[in-house]
Amino acid sequence: MSPDPQLRPAAIVEAFGGHWELIRTPESRDPVAAFFQPDGASADPGSGLWSAQGTVWQVEEQLGFPLPHAVHRALQRSEPVGQHLWPPPEQLRPTADLGPADVPDSTIPRRFDQVHVVGGGSETYGRLMHGDQSMRSWQHGRYRLDLHAVSKVQQVHQRLEFNVAYRVWTDGLIAFAGDDLHLAGCGPFADEALRHLAGFPGTSRTDRDLTARQGDFLAYHATALTTMLLQPTHPYPPGTRISAQSTRSAITAVGTVVDTARNAAGDLLYLWRPDVYDLPGHPYRARLHDHTLVSPHHLVEPTLEAPDTAVDGPDGSAVLTYGSRIRTIDHPGFHHATVLRARLGPEELYYDVLPDRQTAVVQIPATDIVPVAGTAWPTIVTILEARTAAQVPLKDDEIIVALRELTTTISTPFGPMARVAERQLPSLDAALDPHTPDVPTPEQIKFTRDSTRHPSVVSIDQDQLQLVDPAHGFMTMKSDVYAAALTRSDADLTRLLTHKQTVTLDGSESHATLAALAATHFPDVSPTRDGPAPDPPVDGPTFDLDL
Repeated sequence: MSPDPQLRPAAIVEAFGGHWELIRTPESRDPVAAFFQPDGASADPGSGLWSAQGTVWQVEEQLGFPLPHAVHRALQRSEPVGQHLWPPPEQLRPTADLGPADVPDSTIPRRFDQVHVVGGGSETYGRLMHGDQSMRSWQHGRYRLDLHAVSKVQQVHQRLEFNVAYRVWTDGLIAFAGDDLHLAGCGPFADEALRHLAGFPGTSRTDRDLTARQGDFLAYHATALTTMLLQPTHPYPPGTRISAQSTRSAITAVGTVVDTARNAAGDLLYLWRPDVYDLPGHPYRARLHDHTLVSPHHLVEPTLEAPDTAVDGPDGSAVLTYGSRIRTIDHPGFHHATVLRARLGPEELYYDVLPDRQTAVVQIPATDIVPVAGTAWPTIVTILEARTAAQVPLKDDEIIVALRELTTTISTPFGPMARVAERQLPSLDAALDPHTPDVPTPEQIKFTRDSTRHPSVVSIDQDQLQLVDPAHGFMTMKSDVYAAALTRSDADLTRLLTHKQTVTLDGSESHATLAALAATHFPDVSPTRDGPAPDPPVDGPTFDLDL
């Protein structure tokens, strides 16, 4: 790859089918321009060059992907490039005219593609974006909201007001981006900031300024997005995402309302399932009827926080263990994987991981991965038992960390062996470790449930459904798969679900709940009524994380 030496771009972003050349222009209204130069077999002189022009944020909106902050800085400090050095106007094809399904994959950078910045060297796109973490994010189904750096702070009448950078995504592409989101009644970390962002695109642009994808978003997605983020009121319905404090511990956890109840005095209580119950090693992962916590209504509030997967905050372990989920920063061979073991190298920690849909174990440094979900193994013994059952043998130089203890392996004439737990660890989160000896067990609260066994179904959009069951919790599935599962009998669905380790049936499930469970765990379920059940998926030496 050799860019046009006359053009002198401030940055070059490689992609599968070529590379983007980004320049600063002499124009004050549209100070940034980007031109896509196809490489090799992708080059077609008669097809023209994809292009974008505007502010750096408007260019992101037209391209559909974020530009690393290093590219933003390079464009700010670079010298303008005169239009006489640009590609001829008749060769340019504006990406702003592309609809949602028309953005070429060949123009989107992959995690391992290189980004070259004048005066800043080269780095992979994935590693640069990893360094550009958002302050606050929310994601559900097709939609994602990101709040980035504060661009301006001012004090107005004893109150701080903020201008914040943001990105609004749909179906994996940026629809709106900018640094002009004004927050006057809340801070950038508040849920209300996300709600304000959800409604912001509809009020901040005129029709003539919209790209084709932005017009599509406002016509078909804006209302659905703002509806999803509406603030609920008491009593919160099943499925509501909440931040709550249980009666056992002062620690606040994030989870989902399963049911409401009343105590003897008639006070409103919430039965809810913490997110961490779904982690490998957790004793309540089976989703039995009583696998819930009870909290008074004044200790519960709705939240837009992401699911708690025990990788951040006080529950985040410095060392991941068996069953944890990770994604790579810029590995060219795979993106997501399951941790089999953590090992101590001469200079750094690394992991043996099993990439998704692959059979070969890969070793990768801890600095090259991002934890996605942790685990809830209480003791070293529980980890070793699970690994033995899954045929994941011990290796030399392992470090094994449970909630209450940690240990290492040693080499012996009989092969690697785990030492007796070398260090005890305090386990103070009763949601993550319900049987911890470090937190006293409270007196049981007597209550009466408000709901029946009938689940409630709430439509998200035309492709997905949400269903909440008092025992099995919150499930999201594709509408057509759920419709197919509904055509099967209770007996057939029960036979199918008995093959799934993470599903425990108590016999009282409604037909709608059985169909939802089948649609969630077997997305290829067929609509054949009482026909032979499809073969269950072959579980490898990993846990099927429903996260």
